Amino acid sequence: MALDELARPHLSGHDPDRIVRDFVDRELDRVAAIAEPDFRVKAFKTDQWSFRWTLASLRMYQAGAWPLLPFYDTRMSDFIATVPTEFVSGRRLQIEYLKRYAPDLARVTWQESGASLYRSRRSRTWLLPWRVARKAARLVMRTPNAPERNWEVQFSGSGAERLRGVLLGPSARLHELVEPARIEHLLEAFFRAPLEEGRGYTVSMLLTFAAFLETLEAHAR
Repeated sequence: MALDELARPHLSGHDPDRIVRDFVDRELDRVAAIAEPDFRVKAFKTDQWSFRWTLASLRMYQAGAWPLLPFYDTRMSDFIATVPTEFVSGRRLQIEYLKRYAPDLARVTWQESGASLYRSRRSRTWLLPWRVARKAARLVMRTPNAPERNWEVQFSGSGAERLRGVLLGPSARLHELVEPARIEHLLEAFFRAPLEEGRGYTVSMLLTFAAFLETLEAHAR
């Protein structure tokens, strides 16, 4: 929805998907010297996502002390460049670190897998019958899954009405960019099947964007 409803009307007929893909291609070319594709993507993510997402939330601390960011330390980059991909896939490096330096935390049973970090690598095999039985019991008893995502908690119960109030309110600035009918269609699809097509995250991002527009207008007054 973001590309079609927000970007396309303002691009003079250009395809937003093509623009995004061209941008990613250009940025990956900057790190083309990294031979391994996995590490090339990690470098791209650090340069783009970390800068635009992680740093923005840390600037508030600059008034008191300058934040130290390990993932921007060249020594960390040099170290990670020596670690084979199989040791960092599936968060294996972080898991081994927790098992060694925070064993009590590593022994906590995860809701999704039913296993601790000490048994997580075997949870897909020897715990599979237990997970199947648990899933079957939920289906038979029609027990809903416990909320696992932020938007599941935020948009349930009375949160659904507040969500509609923000996105479909008569004075919402969001309507200058997205037609209310399109928002209503998205919300209907979301409440019917929130996990399909990533609708939960689409609605969450749209809510964040709407709140940003309202804050921007308040500061402009």
